[in-house]
Amino acid sequence: MSAADSAIMEARVKGLASKLRCPVCQGLSLQDSPSELSQDMKALVREQVMSGKSDEEVTQYFVGKYGEWILLQPKTDGFN
Repeated sequence: MSAADSAIMEARVKGLASKLRCPVCQGLSLQDSPSELSQDMKALVREQVMSGKSDEEVTQYFVGKYGEWILLQPKTDGFN
């Protein structure tokens, strides 16, 4: 993997981690949280990105595991 490819992957990881809520801090994203769980979850995001999953697939993995709550900006639906 070239340095440019690596930089693109890291940018994707940071972007995805910024959209996912830390289960410990709750008000912070995975990207901003210093918690150990958040760092583990961010590593999982990195693994999935490196394995070729799309941003949508990574996001859906976390939504499937934690529910819509994990999204810092859940999709609007009904009165939400």
